[in-house]
Order: sequence, then C-alpha cells, then structure tokens
Amino acid sequence: MTGALALLMAGAAWAQGCPDLGATLREVTAAIDEVRLEEAQVLTDRATDGLECQTEVVNSLTLVGLYQSAGAVAYFLGNFNQADDAFARAIAVAPASRLDPAYGDGPATIYENLREATLGAAAGSLTGPEPVEAWVDGRPLSPDYPLDVPPGFHLIQVATPSGGLLNTVHRVAPGEDLIVTRDGAVQIKRKERPPTDEPAQQPVITASGGGGVESTGGGRRVGLLAAGGLGIAAGAVGVVLASLSHEQFFQATSVDDLDTLRMRTNVLAVGGIGLAAVGAGMLGVGVIPRQSGAEVLFTWRF
Repeated sequence: MTGALALLMAGAAWAQGCPDLGATLREVTAAIDEVRLEEAQVLTDRATDGLECQTEVVNSLTLVGLYQSAGAVAYFLGNFNQADDAFARAIAVAPASRLDPAYGDGPATIYENLREATLGAAAGSLTGPEPVEAWVDGRPLSPDYPLDVPPGFHLIQVATPSGGLLNTVHRVAPGEDLIVTRDGAVQIKRKERPPTDEPAQQPVITASGGGGVESTGGGRRVGLLAAGGLGIAAGAVGVVLASLSHEQFFQATSVDDLDTLRMRTNVLAVGGIGLAAVGAGMLGVGVIPRQSGAEVLFTWRF
C-alpha cells in the first residue's frame, strides 16, 4: 500500500509541470536511502524526461548526480540496459567523475568499464551560435573556440531573445564536429572541414603476421642503410689490419719496432670496433624507423 501511494504521489507531481531538478535529485536520494526503488525510478524518469523543459541553465553536477542515481536505481531493479545507458550519460557529461562507492561493487564495476571505454574513444566538438549564448551540460559554448566533449548524450541549451531557453539532448558521435544554431529551435549541423590543397604525408608501416615490415622512410632510410653498411665494412677492415699488426708485433726482430707496432695495433683495433658499432647502430635505425602514435599509421594483416 505504501509503494502504491508513493507511485501515486510521484505521478501527481509529474502532472505539475517541468520538474525542479535539484529538488527531484534530493527526493531520489532519500528514496534510495529508504529503499523505495520504484518511487526513485519514477522520479528519475520524470527528471530526465524534463530536461528539455528547463528554464534555467542546468549545471554538470546536477546532470551527473541525476544520471548516476538513475543508473543505480535501474541496476537495483534489474534493468541493466537502462543502467548502462544512464551511467554512460553521466560519464559523457563528466568523464572524470566516479560513482559513489555506497552504491556497491556491481554498479561501480559497470561504471568504471564504461568510463574507460569513453575515455578511449575520440572526442567530438561543439561550436556555439553567434552572437547567441549557448551551453553544453552547463558549460558555455563559444562561436570561436570549439568545445571538446566526450562521445555520448549532451544537454544543449540556447538562449532565446525573450530570455528563455531552447533545450535539446543530442548524441555526439566519436570524432564528430558539430555547430549549434538557433532558428526557432535548437539546430545542430555537422561542421564542414576546410579542404586542404595537399594531404599531409604520413609514413605508413605495415606489419604482417609473418613479421615483414615495410616503411615509406624513403631516402633517409636508404641513406642510413648505406652508411651503416659502409661503417660495418670499414670497421671489419680495421679489425683485420689490427690482427695483422698484432702478428707483426710477435714476429718483430728489433726492440725499437715494438712500441710502434703496439700503438698501431691498438689504434686499428679500437678504430675498427668503433666504426663497426656506429655502422650497426645506423643500420638498426634504418631497418626500424622511429615512430610515434601521431606520425605512424599501422595496418595489420592476419
């Protein structure tokens, strides 16, 4: 009877108009603490459905708290897909946020897995209308500087000439650049990227399953290979001459020649080994070119 009364009261509140998100979040927290989960779900559903009727800018803390509470309630009621969706929305608003440990290990594990996936995805961006004020998850938008946002659902609010707000919840895809405009409603358009005369050259390394490596290093790679080979060859010659000089040292018939032979042997040996080492290093650099995540594109064949 108590649960039915709670649902009836929540339904009556629903009919009263656009929800006060701050007050609703406090009611949800109290309902969760008292294990009135059905009532908490009605309240969170009403609040998330009421995002587009808000008359004030909604800050990110309120959004994150609302989505996290909705996800936890859905998890406790066994609605796991709904929980995933709500948690993902909270993470899109504030990817650095963590779930309250009081919700338990199960929701926390799901939340962290979703958070890691979001952080690993390419960010999108939003550019605001000019000269109209606009906000994304409570953060102001600029017409001059794109705002990077994690992929996922975001609350976009645009000011109207009468001082009101136009609100919409829009999903930003990974790597998607969007422009927000206002024309009687919030309009979101894909940003056109300026064409470039010549595409930037990217070195490409293709690693095959058999271990073969190809690179577009060009002349630099060929030069390194050639110089490395010459260094190794010169080093080998030096070592051979040092060996011959060493034999002459033991075959010398005059004491006066010993110091000269000893010095020549040492110079040839050290020089030969040094040249061979430098050559091997240059050869290694030529075979395995330097690479970074920003400069090298890998294509794997299986």
